[in-house]
Amino acid sequence: MHIFSMQRLVRFLIYLLTFIILWTSLQPVFVLTILNSTRLWFLFILAMVLMFYFKCPRWVSASTCGIMILFQLHFYFYRNEQLFSLHWMRPLYAELIRNFGHVWQGQFYLLSDPFTAFLFFILFGFILFGIRHWLANGHVGLLITLAILSLALIDTFTSFNADRSMIMVTIASLLLVILNKWTLFTYSTSKPQTIKQTISWFTSGLVLGVVLLLFALLVPKPTVHWNTPSNYLSSLSFPFVQKGSFFSDNQRIGYDQDDSRLGGSLNMDTTPLFTANISGNPGYWRVAYKDYYTGHGWDDSNHFYLPINENQSLSSLVGLYGKQTRTNRETATIHFSKESPAILPYTGQPVQVRVPGRHLNYEQTTGQVLTTNEQWVSSEQLVYDEPIYQMQRLRQSTATTDPEVIRKRYLQLPDSLPSRVINLGQSLTAGKSNRYDQVKAVVDYLRSSRFTYSTEHVPRPAKGQDYVDQFLFDSKVGYCDNFSTSMVILLRASGIPARWVKGFTTGEYQGQVKDKVKGKQVYLNKYQITNEDAHSWGEVYFPGSGWISFEPTPSFNNPNQFASSSSTDKTKASQSGKSVHGSESKQGQSSGTSASTDRRQQQAQKHTNESQQQRSDQKNKASQEHISKGHVNGLPMAWIVFALIITCTFVAVCTRKRWLTKIKLKKIQHINVHNEQDFQRAYLGLLSLMALHGLKRKDTETLREFANRVDEKLSDTKMQKLTDAYEQLLYEKHTQGSLIDHQSLHRLIQDLGSHFEK
Repeated sequence: MHIFSMQRLVRFLIYLLTFIILWTSLQPVFVLTILNSTRLWFLFILAMVLMFYFKCPRWVSASTCGIMILFQLHFYFYRNEQLFSLHWMRPLYAELIRNFGHVWQGQFYLLSDPFTAFLFFILFGFILFGIRHWLANGHVGLLITLAILSLALIDTFTSFNADRSMIMVTIASLLLVILNKWTLFTYSTSKPQTIKQTISWFTSGLVLGVVLLLFALLVPKPTVHWNTPSNYLSSLSFPFVQKGSFFSDNQRIGYDQDDSRLGGSLNMDTTPLFTANISGNPGYWRVAYKDYYTGHGWDDSNHFYLPINENQSLSSLVGLYGKQTRTNRETATIHFSKESPAILPYTGQPVQVRVPGRHLNYEQTTGQVLTTNEQWVSSEQLVYDEPIYQMQRLRQSTATTDPEVIRKRYLQLPDSLPSRVINLGQSLTAGKSNRYDQVKAVVDYLRSSRFTYSTEHVPRPAKGQDYVDQFLFDSKVGYCDNFSTSMVILLRASGIPARWVKGFTTGEYQGQVKDKVKGKQVYLNKYQITNEDAHSWGEVYFPGSGWISFEPTPSFNNPNQFASSSSTDKTKASQSGKSVHGSESKQGQSSGTSASTDRRQQQAQKHTNESQQQRSDQKNKASQEHISKGHVNGLPMAWIVFALIITCTFVAVCTRKRWLTKIKLKKIQHINVHNEQDFQRAYLGLLSLMALHGLKRKDTETLREFANRVDEKLSDTKMQKLTDAYEQLLYEKHTQGSLIDHQSLHRLIQDLGSHFEK
């Protein structure tokens, strides 16, 4: 009796370990894709494993799987609609049909997130039913191989670190093999196993598993010879490694040092990086600029570091502003979170940068300020000059006054740049009499309705295709990197020195805080900057005024102040022609008076409202675009038929045993056993039906041995009686009479067939 209980316990443990292996193997999905709801996945896997454990009919399991898939699609993409409503099912159907067309045409980069998720769920469903079959037949090796191989490939070709998942799957797999082998052993032997023998079996298996695991962990590992295989795959430009928003390879929005290959979609990330307490107006936070465009991204291979003395002014090193640019002296205190990269951002032109207990370097080719060991720090103290540009001076700038060193470095273009990019840049600036109007013409072109801002559905350029050319003439969809790089290259094509800058936007206003500046307690405006605030923009050189930032990306506003003349303090936006921040120019440093405090608070609050509106616009654009694409005009009948064929094929495969059983049973039942030929046809048909349900006669088995095995399985003796009559028919044809009359044979065949009808 105890062996039966032990078998039930072992079966439960096998399915429990299967759940653990599935759950652990899906961990990369939560990181690398937008399907990151762990609760939903937990319920999905748990429901399906329970279905398999209790041996629910396939149609029940398949229906449950389909319902769970629809529920997840609703949760991820249509959660604003009621669950039991056609308002989201109809757009989903239209989305699937439209994307099947993209697949047919080979336009994989146009596949939408709902369609990609749908395919992923269908694939996972097939895997689940494959696992159901493997467990029912004791083939756990296939499950283990699939889990370990998938984790190994993901760990190798993506940025996901699968070390912990691999260890967990390996341990669970060893236990699963031990339990499965014990089950097979107990079924294959006629002698019941004692408790002592069972404990000995499991102990030996566990010891062997622990020894193998320790050996694998402690054995010396060779050095890595291929550090970035994911970058190599991306360079091949295969459709399946093009980074869409669904499979983003953990390409999340945030600051990254490597800009050598731009493109692909981004996942949003709101992880806080640092807070900034500032005395001046909110501005963009610069980390570095780059000037060498390769056709795929930006390169900064040559680095030159200069040590920064504690009391040394950085103005002469950075050299952002010329003599014609007015500035206000401001201060900022920055506090970094543990998630922040090892950066020291600054706004405006830094005068002094201090990090308690650290020595600093200035990198000349990128304008980046770093600690000497380039390690993370907890805080940064900054004194900087906030610029106010003179519009009149900017409109007096022409190409003839650019220094030669500036033109040589900041007019670089790759030889492979398509001529149509150069022609576009020159046509946009033609007829403009001054540099400011030329820049504004390029910026206005990029901010126009010709292009769409989105972090989703952003394709990578094909192999050999220029990044800017692909954005300007093919995809016309992208985010800040696409717009800012295109701006710089179009301006360079027109003979205007420009460079690419990366850092962060102003962040979100958090209120006012007291902070100590030069020994005095003053009120400063506090901003929180997250990964979501990572940004890039363009800078243009104006003789006499220096480097001036411009914002070519739609939904973003330039925080710079532009005075209409040298005598006025009113500011204007560079691109839109209307006030963005409405800030008044301050003379000298902040006085800390209540009037200036109120003014700064109003300015900060206004900026926050605009910043929040920008974020809302950016987040809603993708969903608005998705809804607009859900409309179907003149849907081809061929695609409807194609979708129906795929659906019918899937249902037929999943239910094939059920309908094949009905067909074979009906065929057998229609045979009236009146003679030997009828009996032979009915008997062979019964063997075929049994083979469909896993009772297949082995090559080495006699008919009697097979009949005994069937009767043991069915707890009956009918198969042996039928086989005796069949053997008499084969080997004793000339004997008069038979063991059983034809009517009794017919009844036996019907009774046996009914066992498989359930």
